[in-house]
Amino acid sequence: MQDACAVLRDAIQKVASSLYGSIATTFQARATMGELYDERRQEPRFAATGKYRLQLPKSGEMEGRIIDLSLNGVLLESAIATQASIGSRMAITIEYAGREPFRGDVVLVRIDGQQLGAEFYDMDPKNFAALSELIAWLRKSNHS
Repeated sequence: MQDACAVLRDAIQKVASSLYGSIATTFQARATMGELYDERRQEPRFAATGKYRLQLPKSGEMEGRIIDLSLNGVLLESAIATQASIGSRMAITIEYAGREPFRGDVVLVRIDGQQLGAEFYDMDPKNFAALSELIAWLRKSNHS
């Protein structure tokens, strides 16, 4: 399977190079579970001062500070090392002063020292609306 992914990735890079020339060096596509997606961020991230609670797969909860947030994911700061690994799926609750807490499910995509990068993969409409409202508020706050 890895060989097929490598062949597919190389083919995509060759096509991108022929279509986009020098821009192709900034385009990285990955083949994962049959899906292709662009490595560049799809949504802007906003510095944020909220708090989070993660329900860890085997070891209870972990709490900490949110570094930044987008509609697609969140960068978290942790005061403790986590036993979770990249690809771990877990529930998250996000809290900001003056706003209702909301929850969703995330997949861990990055672990870098005391920073954890997570992408949202499942969120009900009510919680997604709360996230969207928070992002709109952060966007407006950053442009004021």
